[in-house]
Amino acid sequence: MHILLTGATGFIGGALVPRLLAAGHTLTVYLRQYRANQTRLAYIDTIEKLVGP
Repeated sequence: MHILLTGATGFIGGALVPRLLAAGHTLTVYLRQYRANQTRLAYIDTIEKLVGP
């Protein structure tokens, strides 16, 4: 399943991302500021990142 996730770098989202990937899902995450959150998700190449205001 392809999942759009907001809050992926937060407390709950940070726990959900590895679990969803381990379960075989593909993720698209929405980030308000990519630079501030870049190090938290940069190691995961399978995630599509959308950046917005």
